[in-house]
Amino acid sequence: MAHLKNNPNGRRKLKGHADDMVLKSYGDKTYLTKRADMSNVEWTDRQNNGRSLFAEAQAYASEFVKDPVRVAAYQKKIKPGQRVYNQVLAEYKRNHEAGW
Repeated sequence: MAHLKNNPNGRRKLKGHADDMVLKSYGDKTYLTKRADMSNVEWTDRQNNGRSLFAEAQAYASEFVKDPVRVAAYQKKIKPGQRVYNQVLAEYKRNHEAGW
C-alpha cells in the first residue's frame, strides 16, 4: 500500500477517490488503497429496510424543499442555522422507522 506524508501543519494535500482507488488518511499519512469490493455482501433484511427507508426519506425531503410555501412555513419551526432538507429527512425517518 502506497502512502504520502501530509503537510507539516496537519492539512491534507489529497483526499477522495478516483475510479477504483481511494485516498485514506490516518494520522499524518495518506494511503492510496483499492476501493472495497462490496459486490458479494449479503445485506440483512434490517439493513435493506433501513436503506429503503433512507431512500424514501431523501425522495420526500427533495420534493418538500421544491415547494417554497412549505419551506417557509417549516423554516419557522426550526432553529437558525438548521437546514429544512435535513430536518424534514430526520423527521420522516423518525416517523417511519418504527415499522422496520
